Amino acid sequence: MVCQQLAVCGGVKGEAGGSEAGRAARRRYGVRLVVVAGVALMITEQYLQPTIANSLHPLRQLNWPRMFERVLKLSLPTLYGWLLIFYALFHLWCAPAALP
Repeated sequence: MVCQQLAVCGGVKGEAGGSEAGRAARRRYGVRLVVVAGVALMITEQYLQPTIANSLHPLRQLNWPRMFERVLKLSLPTLYGWLLIFYALFHLWCAPAALP
C-alpha cells in the first residue's frame, strides 16, 4: 500500500510538508502570481491613472462627447484588470491550496 501511495502521490499520505511535486507546483503558482500582479500594476500605472486624470477636465465642463470618449477609453484596461484579478485569485491563489 505504501508503494502505491509513493508511486501515485509522490509521497506517503499524511506526510508533513507535502510532496516535492506539490512544493514545486506551489512555487510555480507563486511566480505566476507575482508576474500577474506586476502586469496588473503596469496596466493601472500606464493606462488607468492617466486616463482618469485627463477625464476630470471634461467632467467639470460637462462636455458629454469627451466624457463618453473617456469612459470608452477606460473600458478595456478595466476589463483586463478584472480578468487578471479573477485569474490571480481563483487560479493562482486558490488552486495551490488544493494541492497535496
